[in-house]
Parts: sequence; structure tokens; C-alpha cells
Amino acid sequence: MYKTMLLYEQIKKVTDWSDYKLAQELEVSQTTVIDWKKKRYVMNDRAGQIAAELLGIPEKLVLLSLAAERAMNELSGPYLAEAAESAIKAEEKAKKPAAGRSAKQPAAVAKSDRMPFQVLP
Repeated sequence: MYKTMLLYEQIKKVTDWSDYKLAQELEVSQTTVIDWKKKRYVMNDRAGQIAAELLGIPEKLVLLSLAAERAMNELSGPYLAEAAESAIKAEEKAKKPAAGRSAKQPAAVAKSDRMPFQVLP
């Protein structure tokens, strides 16, 4: 699951930006970035969209993961987290070509790996 801290760490690793520069690029305050590091807040959807673009991660997977992270204190949280993990695994599986199949052929997604609902943009 793409949690706030994982996204933060990956962006820092890829870009080597300071927290100030990261805040500017993600359109948040530097205080917000510090709060992410202290695990006080979850990244908002707009910052998640920008992070997904920077990291080359499908936006819908990041937004679903962030929604699950926000909901972890609610009853629906574990279900959203499970849906996010399934979606991420399906995306990873789709990227890997199966043995004997060319990389251009689309990967089949097993019924169990499909998301139980449609993620709207």
C-alpha cells in the first residue's frame, strides 16, 4: 500500500529535494511535510496525485491507498486497505509478462485480484 511515509521516502530518494522544495512541488506547506514525517497527517489527494506523477505510479492506486490510510481508524479502513493491496498486486502482475508470452500481450487479471468496486477519477 502506498502510505504517506512511503511516498515521502520514495520522492526524497528519487529527487534528493529538501523538505522545503518537496512542499513547494506537492503544493503543501513545509509544516505539512514535517507532520507527514511525524505521522500526524495523511497526504491529501492533490499531493498524492502529484506524488504519483513524480514516481510514475498509477494515480488511482495512490489515491486508493491514501483513502485507506485515512480510514484506518474507521470500520471501513481494513477493507479499503485490502482493496488497495489487491489493486497494487494486480497492477504489478499486469506489468510482468508471463513465461512464453511477449511483453506486448496484456496480462490476464484473475477474478480474485479484481477490485470489488470501480475507482472513479
